[in-house]
Amino acid sequence: MKKSNVLLFVAVIFYIIHALIYTQVINLYDIFNDTIAQSIYDFVCTSGIVSGFTSAYINHEENKTVAITFTVISFTLLVIYIMGMLIGSM
Repeated sequence: MKKSNVLLFVAVIFYIIHALIYTQVINLYDIFNDTIAQSIYDFVCTSGIVSGFTSAYINHEENKTVAITFTVISFTLLVIYIMGMLIGSM
């Protein structure tokens, strides 16, 4: 397996975990206290964003469809994360 494929796989795993946490299928706040649950959510979200943008950058010459898809998903996660942080701080 090439490194770019491994990074794509990691990005997809983080996207799936983020979707499960964001839609409350996995409710971290019932399992952990507030600070640990928020830390886990921050880690999953930022890891998905970084690995998505990185894999999109690596694959932009080989497969433009994958690069565009991962860029759009990562940008959407970034907007959701920033808006959630802004709303949470009000």
